[in-house]
Amino acid sequence: SFDNDDFKIEDFDVSAGIYNIHVEGYSSAQYGEYTLFVIYDEIITEQYYISPNSMASDYLNSEATDTYQFTLDRAGYVYAYLDSNFDSVGSLNEYGGDILLTSDDYGTDTDFYLQGIYLEPGIYEINISGFTLGEYGNYDLYLEVVYGSMNTASVITFPTDVENTLQDGGYDWYSFEVVNAGFLYTYADSGFDSFAYLIDEYGYMVTYDDDTYGNSDFEISWYIEPGTYYLVVCGYTVLDSGLYSLHIDFTVPID
Repeated sequence: SFDNDDFKIEDFDVSAGIYNIHVEGYSSAQYGEYTLFVIYDEIITEQYYISPNSMASDYLNSEATDTYQFTLDRAGYVYAYLDSNFDSVGSLNEYGGDILLTSDDYGTDTDFYLQGIYLEPGIYEINISGFTLGEYGNYDLYLEVVYGSMNTASVITFPTDVENTLQDGGYDWYSFEVVNAGFLYTYADSGFDSFAYLIDEYGYMVTYDDDTYGNSDFEISWYIEPGTYYLVVCGYTVLDSGLYSLHIDFTVPID
């Protein structure tokens, strides 16, 4: 409602086209003269491009939407998040098509985090806007893609040591079950700059690491609840590859 029992429709996004507004009384006894006000503010859209596993910095103008297009040449899990000084809203779309995922506030932060979605090769879009028309400013957009699939993961148990070879641009997936909550400890020993992601069964990013173990190898020590988890080993760049030893252990706290 607006005032004096009159209606008000506001902040309603519409695409280009022809629309009709139907006005009637709340009941058959409600009729008479009226004035209809229609105010339309065009949303300004800026088009940009971003590569997978990179970041982009820019400035969101007032009442604007910034759209970033990206291309996947192979399937994987997409994680897109914003670091800004305003309350941001994000959406992930098929190119020129349906909305696949939306996000507003992530945790205690007022920035969005689009995560946990598996996408096939294709062209997609990330849309950035403010939660209200008064939210705008500088931002950094991060786009991470973990290539591969949970369906290809090698099943492992605790404790274990795995010898493997990472191919150029490769992503080695490992899965394990956690029955009781506890501490996961894993690291790699390799001759290249290794990187690892820890992902839960819903595709959500739990944590990741690059060089904590030393010698440019990853190390993850993390408390996790029961469930299925995936450890994904890759190189820091597509050229980081070769032989590696993977150690994984799990400890359940003693009450």
